[in-house]
Amino acid sequence: MKVYEKQLRILKIIEDNIEMFFDLESGGVKTKSRKRDKVVVPRQFYFRLAKEYSGMSLLSLASSVGLENHATVINALKRFESYYKTDRYYREEFDEIHRIIQLELIKENLDLEQILHNEFVKTVNKKIKDLQGILENREKLIK
Repeated sequence: MKVYEKQLRILKIIEDNIEMFFDLESGGVKTKSRKRDKVVVPRQFYFRLAKEYSGMSLLSLASSVGLENHATVINALKRFESYYKTDRYYREEFDEIHRIIQLELIKENLDLEQILHNEFVKTVNKKIKDLQGILENREKLIK
């Protein structure tokens, strides 16, 4: 899996879990709405987690939710830091969704490792069969 594909997969995991946690419709994090309780806080959480786990630029994070520039992401991250320090309920909510997403990403990583392992085993087995075929052909030529 390429780095960009992995980053997109991470964003999808974060988005899906935040939408489920906040009971948003699919695509709720990407909506243009500015309702604080319904979209703004989930989007702040999304940007904070996406920045932590995806390694993508702020402009790329902005693009992932349909924004044209990264100013909204910067603002959301500043507000996140402020609320996280001062609002106990906000901090508890974030910490809970953060734990959920950590577990999902660990699970996803284990799945990816298993897939990669299976692909590696298939490749090795194919190479072994190819080499066996070459050896059989050589033996026939020698006889």
